[in-house]
Amino acid sequence: MAEDKKRILEGYLDEDEAATEFGKTKQTLRSWRRKRIGPPWVDSPLGALYPIAEGRDYLRSNIIQPRAKTA
Repeated sequence: MAEDKKRILEGYLDEDEAATEFGKTKQTLRSWRRKRIGPPWVDSPLGALYPIAEGRDYLRSNIIQPRAKTA
């Protein structure tokens, strides 16, 4: 049974793992979810789950490109 659960959740981070990966607190992630901002998540019976692939896409979408300094 535990092995099935592991397989189903493959590719997802739980709230603790996501907080660590994004360098934020669980409270920040909860606040973002209430405001519907931040990385995508799945509202599951097990709590908020963060798909790893979409988390990477979220980070890429927030890349800041430096501009060349003009004289």
